[in-house]
Amino acid sequence: MAGETATFAATDDPLKRTLRSGFIENLLTGVYKDKKLNRRGFKIENAIFSGPLNLRGVTVPVEMRWVRCRFDDSVDFSSTHFMAPLFLDFSEFTKPDDNDSLNFNSMKVDGNLSLDHIVVASGAQFYHLLVQGDLFARQVDFKSKKWGAEFGQAEIKGKMFFEHSTFGNTLSLADTRMLGLTLRDVSVRKTLDLNHAQIQTVFELSLPALPENVSIEGLTYSDLTGTTVSQRLIDLIDQADYSAASYAQLEDYYAKHAYPELAEQTFFRMKRQERKRLPWAGHLYSLLLYVLVGYGRRPQNALYISLGVVLLGALIFGNRRSVVPRKHEDAAKVYSPFWYSFDLLTPFIDLHEADVWMPKQDWWFGSNYARLHRILGWILVPIGIAAITGIIK
Repeated sequence: MAGETATFAATDDPLKRTLRSGFIENLLTGVYKDKKLNRRGFKIENAIFSGPLNLRGVTVPVEMRWVRCRFDDSVDFSSTHFMAPLFLDFSEFTKPDDNDSLNFNSMKVDGNLSLDHIVVASGAQFYHLLVQGDLFARQVDFKSKKWGAEFGQAEIKGKMFFEHSTFGNTLSLADTRMLGLTLRDVSVRKTLDLNHAQIQTVFELSLPALPENVSIEGLTYSDLTGTTVSQRLIDLIDQADYSAASYAQLEDYYAKHAYPELAEQTFFRMKRQERKRLPWAGHLYSLLLYVLVGYGRRPQNALYISLGVVLLGALIFGNRRSVVPRKHEDAAKVYSPFWYSFDLLTPFIDLHEADVWMPKQDWWFGSNYARLHRILGWILVPIGIAAITGIIK
């Protein structure tokens, strides 16, 4: 294996395809002066590595491919600089549940990093990872129910692809910067952490089920590829701890991209989540504003409701024999149930209908409903005016 390819048959006896991790360390650090790395890189396939593999701080000048390999102990690539692409496709990391058995913290890869089809029994740390190309993690399986895959404060110059993958505990992209993100058919059992992640374009957010916990505070993005992604995003925002800023950012995105209806829906979802966290009085008041004027977004609601109340009043007071004049000299005046109901409802407009007529004193329902009718007017009209003038938002 002078730096090119070491391929073992998967059917070979495990002892025949077992390599000491120390041998790889010595090869890549130049201990073996007679073994030079081929500038085109080398590939190890179907190997089993015995003992911890420690390449901490090493500079690897060629492309590395560990394909269908098995690592039964810890792997430490922290601060390792791979000056070409790195492939770990179809490899297994079988060390029992441990948070630091895979340490890729501060690792640098001058090209693509491929983790396709890897199986990890424990946790994996990728803090401060720097990848100059794309990161691929398709059909990966992080089995641990205690530890997760932590990409905190990583920087991916290209795109991150997580597809058809399972995370038994956590997937954290907190404070990570990337050109694009794809989460396609990704299952995260416990926590999805996107706090303060900076994403140029979100290509897909497809999770079969929402994680138990979602953290999304401070997430920023410039583009969402279609309304499906944005609908998935708002589901995540709903699942996370309430943050008005997260809703406001999505609402602003919709408004700038000519989706006014979706912007309005986002605003109402924000208010719905806000209501859930208010005391009962605040909850009731918020619900009232939603029904009456849509928090100022739909002031016409108050008009429609007011018209409905006027028509109801006209129906209730429709029988001339159920009302009497307040003064005997007004008995000959023309009575209109509609204008009487309208005048009762509008505190700032005086048509003199309510000054002339009143329900019969022995009509208990009519007398009390007239009082309720006036109270509704003092509620509906001021709120409607406030919504139209922009006081309620």
